[in-house]
Amino acid sequence: MKTTADDNKWAIKAELCAAAVLRSDMNLSVEIVLLPVHIKVSLATVLWSIWI
Repeated sequence: MKTTADDNKWAIKAELCAAAVLRSDMNLSVEIVLLPVHIKVSLATVLWSIWI
């Protein structure tokens, strides 16, 4: 099978899409992991400001 320039363009587009999806999934999982930390920090800040 002979590859053409068009085939290469489609392959590059597919790879870019896959990379974008993977990147967004990784960002999402990082945000989910960090979310409880953010909540704890913000709660601690609020409690600290009330205490002072």
